[in-house]
Amino acid sequence: MSTGSPAIIQEGHRLEPKAAETVRGDSFVAETNIHYPTDSSLIGDGLRKVLCLAAMLAGRFGSDGRRQEKYLYRKTRRLVRKIERIAARKGDDYQQRMKKPYRELLELAEMVFARADTLRETVQQNGTGNAEALALDQELETFLKRTRQVCGTARRRVLGGETIPNREKLFSILACRCREPSRRPGRRRRRASSSARRGSRTRESNRRSARSSRATGWSAAATERRRDSNATSDWACWAGIFTCWASC
Repeated sequence: MSTGSPAIIQEGHRLEPKAAETVRGDSFVAETNIHYPTDSSLIGDGLRKVLCLAAMLAGRFGSDGRRQEKYLYRKTRRLVRKIERIAARKGDDYQQRMKKPYRELLELAEMVFARADTLRETVQQNGTGNAEALALDQELETFLKRTRQVCGTARRRVLGGETIPNREKLFSILACRCREPSRRPGRRRRRASSSARRGSRTRESNRRSARSSRATGWSAAATERRRDSNATSDWACWAGIFTCWASC
């Protein structure tokens, strides 16, 4: 069969030369939380990862970059939200009004890139024997490359007015299964929605009612059993009295 398989495949290609253009696959879909891929939000995701990884990498060499990391990330979030508000409200010349915050965001990204490159040079010179530092450096390089690609796309599309084909776009910075370095800086934990809280309270109330009803049913059954037992003992006592009276 092993000698005949290539011949069968070649004959199939001869009979159906276009069959190889169509591919059938069997796979499954994994649920992933990916937001709508706008240029500003992708730049924000990339800078968040770069700042987190750079702070962790600097910490391996005795430098504390957490405070600067949080400040730069808050500044990034303010610019991203400003761009999102302008894009949502639109209005007259909204595309022109978006250019200023985009320029500020791209300038901030270039500053972060320059600091990350300097840090990577230090790691490559002094951290050759640290396996964990080298792994962080490799991950940082990956996110620097992706974020630079999105920044170049945004510069061409927003500031240059070009139409970018889909094959040159990047739709998710965090598409790979990478390790989450730390809790998001400057982020508070999300509170549950009011409907979720109401549903939780309703379920807890139902459970309490069920426990209470079961306890009430058990107590009522026990009371009934005691009443029946008392009645039986009373009838036995009267029966003994009547028996003694009759024998007398």
